[in-house]
Amino acid sequence: MQERLKASYEDRFHQAVKRLYSDSSAMKNKAFNTFNELEKVGHTGCLKYLAMCYYSGLGCDKDNDKAREYYTITIALGLYNAEPKPNFF
Repeated sequence: MQERLKASYEDRFHQAVKRLYSDSSAMKNKAFNTFNELEKVGHTGCLKYLAMCYYSGLGCDKDNDKAREYYTITIALGLYNAEPKPNFF
């Protein structure tokens, strides 16, 4: 059961990544919302994408404070390889 749930989260994550890079602002919004939902269940892969979204205003309002917070978390967890690299550190 837990493996199926984990696979479902991974599927949603990969789908959200594809949506984030689409040309549609509605798809970017869906991607951002999915990343937020996945964060609530502990999916760490979405953290760098939330940082990117806040940094660039993808699917949300641009917010450098939140971007910095998420980038800092990804660094602390050893997950940092997000682009674009923030210039506020």
